[in-house]
Amino acid sequence: MNSKSLNKSTVLLMAISAAIVVANINYIQPIEADIAQQFNLPNAVIGAVAMLTQLGYAFGLLLIVPMGDIMNRRMLIMRLLVLAIISALLAFVAPNIWVYALASLLIGITSVAPQVIIPYAGFLAPRNQRGQVLGNVLSGLLVGVLLSRTVSGVLASYLPWQMVYLIAAILIAGLWLVLWRKLPHDPVTTHTTNYKAMIQTVPQLVKRYPVLRASAVNGFVLFGVSNIFWATLVFYLQHQYGWGSREAGLLALLGVTDLFVEFSAAMKTLAVDLSKFSNDLRLLASGPQAGFGELNLPAQQAGSSIMPGKINPVIPEVVNQVAFEVIGHDTTVTMAAEAGQLELNAFEPIMLRALLASEQHLQQALTTLVDHCVRQLTVNRQRCADQVAHSAITATVLAPYLGYETTTALIKEALTTNQAIPELLHRRRLLSDDLVEQLFSPAGLTQPRPEVIEQLRAVAK
Repeated sequence: MNSKSLNKSTVLLMAISAAIVVANINYIQPIEADIAQQFNLPNAVIGAVAMLTQLGYAFGLLLIVPMGDIMNRRMLIMRLLVLAIISALLAFVAPNIWVYALASLLIGITSVAPQVIIPYAGFLAPRNQRGQVLGNVLSGLLVGVLLSRTVSGVLASYLPWQMVYLIAAILIAGLWLVLWRKLPHDPVTTHTTNYKAMIQTVPQLVKRYPVLRASAVNGFVLFGVSNIFWATLVFYLQHQYGWGSREAGLLALLGVTDLFVEFSAAMKTLAVDLSKFSNDLRLLASGPQAGFGELNLPAQQAGSSIMPGKINPVIPEVVNQVAFEVIGHDTTVTMAAEAGQLELNAFEPIMLRALLASEQHLQQALTTLVDHCVRQLTVNRQRCADQVAHSAITATVLAPYLGYETTTALIKEALTTNQAIPELLHRRRLLSDDLVEQLFSPAGLTQPRPEVIEQLRAVAK
């Protein structure tokens, strides 16, 4: 992997590419009224044409993006950009609605190039920078989605609506020239599968992973709602207030702060989960005498001056502090978004500062946690075995063999005398040594045998 070629300027270029290309799928929405007037068509027909763009995008995600796993990704990106230029030019010269509808479908299909660029950037990035690189390229994608409607609406208010697509074609053509010189070459030269075999795995993945099904349904609903919303809003503004594409495009900016709040909330959720995970590590690694001591954290600094042998959980504590900061930043973003007035919000600078800081610090905290803690984490097997041997919970595996009364007396004696339960069983000859070893093994404690389950059911009756 030639990570040296993926410098900051290349990452920025990939982010700009994602923004310019993904914007194509939303250009139609603020100018639907202008298109309907140009072709003298009812509103419903233009709404259906706009839906073709979304369907084309879905088609591209399903059938085009997976091609990145079986062919040179750099060439796939460049070819998609060429097709995007042709699609935009076709929309520009469309003489009737049928040609424009075909162009809209092709625009949707070819606008999946960012979905090839994003994983390609992650593949090229060094492992310790992968999160940051993906975040930067995804930020470009988000900017393209947010500004596309505004750019389209404002341009169409001063120029014929067809010029939106001509300008888009020119931008993508310029982008193609830059990418041809600057986009790193794909280091993977051989592929072990073919297109047919890869596509055949899609139904299996959908069946196997519920989160994939949920994501697909959510995406379908969101795209559908967005299409219905804009198809209704544009014509409503025109008929009710006499507003055109410029006003419709400017209205798209009103939802920016809402997206900031949602993005911040998602990072806060991640921060809360990371903090909880770090709390668990600190608790399970506490010791060496008064704590749980079930995990061994890597020693990253000098130990405690008053408790020799103690390993300070500095890495989980770092993650805790980053989580506290991110949660505070989320409150800042929430209050800044709430403080807007009508169409004006003067507090976007502090929102952007908080979002960027949260994203950067979370990425660094995750890398630090994985590299300097999780990868070097070990289990204190002897401590865990001692905990099990002295635990009253073992009554659940002994009761089917010894009965409730004998088991209760045995557990009470073990707790009173601080003896291990297997030692008491051995000394009293209540069960064979082989059976005791089997019952107190990890498999015996976590995966009861069918006959044990049946005995427990019999006891319960």
